[in-house]
This record gives sequence, structure tokens and C-alpha cells, in this order.
Amino acid sequence: MTVSGTSHIFVLPPVPPAVAVCTPLPGLALEVNAPANSVLLVSTFGGFQVNPQPPEPAPVGSTIDIKLRYNGVDAVVRRVSAYNVGNITVGYNGWSITQTLTVAGPRLIEVCAQFVQGSAAVVSSGAALPHIQGQLSVVIIKR
Repeated sequence: MTVSGTSHIFVLPPVPPAVAVCTPLPGLALEVNAPANSVLLVSTFGGFQVNPQPPEPAPVGSTIDIKLRYNGVDAVVRRVSAYNVGNITVGYNGWSITQTLTVAGPRLIEVCAQFVQGSAAVVSSGAALPHIQGQLSVVIIKR
């Protein structure tokens, strides 16, 4: 089973005293019913770009966490950063996660993004930004 990102989200610095939360990426979720004695092979990839929000000055970079979750529990976290350097006005970076999960029963597998530091970022997307569009795949392997 494979799904692709359907839209993008903005990952923004929280306004104090709020704390950053992990926002699900549109389209990057799958409901799976794993039989007993099976393993899920889960893979996701996608990208993001630095995207300052007024009144921010010209961006230097963004750092975000990409989380692979099942039933709301973090299974894997990858911290990724993108920077604007020299005459590059929009920095890009991507993520790629592959993980096996030994679980049984119904599970919601999803990908979310959380602000860490720097400027705001645009994460995943649909057709509007195909160069950073994310995907999520799940394969059930019976043991």
C-alpha cells in the first residue's frame, strides 16, 4: 500500500508559551490491519523548504523533526535541516525513513512534522510542489 502527499503544511515557530506540536502531513497516513505473526515494513520519504513568514527577516535555515508514528506513538524521529547559503534563496532538504514494526491488529501509520528551530518551513505537498511531495508505503510480511 502506498499513498502520496496531497497538500503541504507550514511548520511554524510556536508563539510562547505554546510548544511545538507534530502536525500530520496531509495524505501520508494508512490504516493497516496486521495479522498476528506479521511484520510491517514501513517506508516514507519527502522534502521541505525554508519558508520565512513576515515579519521574519530573510531566512537562514530551518530544522524540523519528521516522525513516523503508529497509533499516535513515535516509532522513528529524524531531525533534518535546510539552509539558505550564498545566492540560494530557498533551501531544500529531504527525509527518508525505513523501519520494521512488529505489531498486530489495526494500526494507523502516519507521518508528521514538528518545528525545532530557525525559520518556518513548508513540508511535503501535492501537485503544487512535486519536488518535495512525500510518500508513505507499508508492506505486510507474514512470518
